[in-house]
Amino acid sequence: MPGQAALLAHHWERAGEALTAADWHRRAAEWAGARDREAMNRHWARVRELLADVPASPETLALGLVARTRMLNNTVMLGDVGVGASVLFAEGMELAARLEGAAPRVILLSQYGAARVTAGAMEEGLARLSEGVALADRSGDPFLRFFARGAFTFMLLMAGRLRESVASEAEAEALSGGDAGLGAEITGFSPYCVDLAARGAATGWLGRPLDGARVVEQAIEIARRRRDAEATVLAHTLAVWVHGILGDGDSGLRHARHAVDIVEATGSGVFRVFALDGLARAHILRGQWAEAAEATDGALTTVRARRSGLHLEPSCLASLAHARLGTGHPDQAREAAESAVALARERGVRLFEILALLARARVRLATEGAPARARIEADLRDAAALIDATEARAYAPEVNVERAELARVVGDEVGRQRELREAHRLFTEMGATARAEQVARELGSSTESTSGIPSTSRT
Repeated sequence: MPGQAALLAHHWERAGEALTAADWHRRAAEWAGARDREAMNRHWARVRELLADVPASPETLALGLVARTRMLNNTVMLGDVGVGASVLFAEGMELAARLEGAAPRVILLSQYGAARVTAGAMEEGLARLSEGVALADRSGDPFLRFFARGAFTFMLLMAGRLRESVASEAEAEALSGGDAGLGAEITGFSPYCVDLAARGAATGWLGRPLDGARVVEQAIEIARRRRDAEATVLAHTLAVWVHGILGDGDSGLRHARHAVDIVEATGSGVFRVFALDGLARAHILRGQWAEAAEATDGALTTVRARRSGLHLEPSCLASLAHARLGTGHPDQAREAAESAVALARERGVRLFEILALLARARVRLATEGAPARARIEADLRDAAALIDATEARAYAPEVNVERAELARVVGDEVGRQRELREAHRLFTEMGATARAEQVARELGSSTESTSGIPSTSRT
């Protein structure tokens, strides 16, 4: 049927029947859907072009608007779609002004806001998303209120506004009535599943990774039942992050491999970047540096070729810094860490800025040692301040671990043990037992008499 729709669209174009051809391109786009986003986008682009020569009517205005909202969604998923997001948004808003109701503007604001965040403009993107939420709330329409919170919830997570993300997801879930398919005809994936996975990740970053892991697993199961490839990829990748907090490298790698296996069939650039960065993080957890570097290189190649997922680039670079350090390339590690910090700040992704600062501190410790003490301390102070601001308490003990390593490098054994004890306490409180055990081994036998931690050999 998709091939027939495309063929009929072509025949109607040749016959000079632009409106009929546009309608067949619509059908072909809908049939292609998220299974083939490149094909879907080509058909919507033809709808947009064909309608330019058709007299305006409520029917053509509505179809032209749908074409632009779907193309905007594809700028998020694919990157470059041949037309700038700002052009599509401006054209869409002009059409929306000639149609009744709030729905056209709410959907446009949601899609454009997400596109701006993925293009690296967090502040502008969140402003547009917030505008969409406010407009939807004023409309009183439950579906619009749910839909507007979809992308908003996830982008709040990326911005490090964790409690707001959790609150937005709770509102969206209540408005959905438990319908996991709601809004999927617009986005191509289940906003419900994506937001549920985002709540799990936010819960983990807030310092409750065991609770977060359970929520993400719920999202994975729902996405699997729906055979929703894109939502499944995202949920598996967020599971990698939560298991990373727990120090569970085996589970992290299992989820990462599921995500990467699925994402190659979707054609989604942004989800490919996300999945490959998750795979890199899973390999880093296991000390598999070459594998981590290979995964990160793949993610960065996609970012730069497609200009897709620019908000994820700082995370990829932080991963690359660890990987290059592990493979014995200190200059490349330093370059990656510096770029990660700069881009995280430029693009407003505060969670990834924490990761970038920790990566830069680790690289400086390993490559420069004691002479870099002041700069390392500054990075760790900045990371701690961001952890306080975002409430990303899951990363607080990681700061203590890096401070302990700095104390070791400068010969301060008392300070080293103090920082390790604090890291152990925080990991234990979070239920991150694997990380707590690693720290206990670092403390070694001297901790047995002072903290009650069992003596273990140093690895």
